[in-house]
This record gives sequence, C-alpha cells and structure tokens, in this order.
Amino acid sequence: MTPLLRKLLAMNWLLVAVVTSLCLFGIYAIYSATWMRTDVELTEAWHKQTTWLGIGLAVFFVTSLLH
Repeated sequence: MTPLLRKLLAMNWLLVAVVTSLCLFGIYAIYSATWMRTDVELTEAWHKQTTWLGIGLAVFFVTSLLH
C-alpha cells in the first residue's frame, strides 16, 4: 500500500463529513437568507462562501497529506 493511500485511509472521515456538512448547511443558510434581495453583493455572498469552502477543503487535504 502506498503511503499516500495509507494516509487517506487513516483520516477521520466522520469528522471530515461532519465539518463539510456543517459548512454546506451554512452556505444554504446564507443562500436562503439572501435569495430575494436586490443587492448584488448580498446575493453573491453564497458564491464567495462556496469558493472559500472549496479552497479550504483543498488546503486541508494537501496539508493533511504532508509528512
């Protein structure tokens, strides 16, 4: 088994799933609170949050796989 695969399998996937689902719930809350607004900055807030969530998850996986 490769070291990369060993590190991926050793991660606490329950914790990753819970944190990701809480982040997605937060994005949904932002979307539902601003979907009917006319202010463009408020309606685009959930797009920014989704982008930062993706960047954060990518950084998390890269740093967790480093030795």
